Amino acid sequence: MTRGDVLSLDGTDDVMQITGLMGSPADITLAAWVNLDSGAGVGEIISLGDHVTIRADDTTRGVMAFFYDGGSWNTIFSDTYIAGTGWHHVAYTFDDTSNTQTLYLDGVVAAIGNITASISYSGLGSDTFIGRHGDGGATWFLDGKVDDARIISRALSAAEIESLVAAPTQPADVDTVAITVTAAIETTLTKRVAAGSDDAEEEGPTGTTPNRIVA
Repeated sequence: MTRGDVLSLDGTDDVMQITGLMGSPADITLAAWVNLDSGAGVGEIISLGDHVTIRADDTTRGVMAFFYDGGSWNTIFSDTYIAGTGWHHVAYTFDDTSNTQTLYLDGVVAAIGNITASISYSGLGSDTFIGRHGDGGATWFLDGKVDDARIISRALSAAEIESLVAAPTQPADVDTVAITVTAAIETTLTKRVAAGSDDAEEEGPTGTTPNRIVA
């Protein structure tokens, strides 16, 4: 698969940081295209603090996701490892009303769980990261590439996840990434920044505050 603008991360210290927790949504979708390098270990794809996270190649359970409810982490696992196998679309949804969390791999449900708990956004980090642990720890740096990272303040349906997977790709690879954030006010912000560049700042839609991204 040939993708368009992608973010290359070295697994050592590369990270993309976005100020804040995207409005601390009760319902959420995290999604991204990921291509882990061969031999890559555990790597966090998207982390809103350590409150809600989607992680690649966990040591014992492969691609996984979880949310923190104020007392414990509620996890679901795919038992599938993706390092060295090319591009994969990974997505996680949590619907607070239906108490359902779902993990998708390449548009197909990999795991589903029901739990009567809600996401707690207290005490475990205040910023959002792509490619690193979200609570300030210099751990779980992602070794590979990320594209089309999305944070959406509702739980997408299975059909909507399939549509993300089916979206067309671009013809050439460069070291940038498009990050789409649909905030709690249903405003979409798109950021594009090169890995290894100086800090970049772009203005969002009218009335919003620019987010600072560190690559």
